[in-house]
Amino acid sequence: MSSYKGTAVRLLKCFCGCQDMTPEEVQRIYYLTLQATLIDRQAVKLFKSYLQRNRCGDKSLSEQYIEVYELCGEYMKPHIGVITLDELDELVDLGLPRELEKELNEQIKTGDSDKITRCLLRVQGTLRNAIEESEEYKGYRDALAEKLSQL
Repeated sequence: MSSYKGTAVRLLKCFCGCQDMTPEEVQRIYYLTLQATLIDRQAVKLFKSYLQRNRCGDKSLSEQYIEVYELCGEYMKPHIGVITLDELDELVDLGLPRELEKELNEQIKTGDSDKITRCLLRVQGTLRNAIEESEEYKGYRDALAEKLSQL
């Protein structure tokens, strides 16, 4: 227990080993959808910590897909402009699946920023669905539920 302005605050041990999470934060994160998790800085950090802790060797597909998802989000920011084939290569290096690479490549060649943005959104949706169906995500949700049951 740590003290904050005279009131005791219970902190829980995180997957990464820190003890910075209150029971309320764990509960809040548990009830997030995967889409909300991926855009919530604290929640995605917790999910990445869980994945890293449970990894044996190379990054899992879920870890790769999270990195691709995040970079797609960066590429859709207004100040970025139209992405290039070099940026497509970055996504491929992170683990963009071949069929999505082909689709995005075609849109990049058009030079139409609206079509590229729609394609990036489809890529994010496809990867989000794959993560949500993964055993890693199910394990993460189970681990959060276990933390909640200990409260």
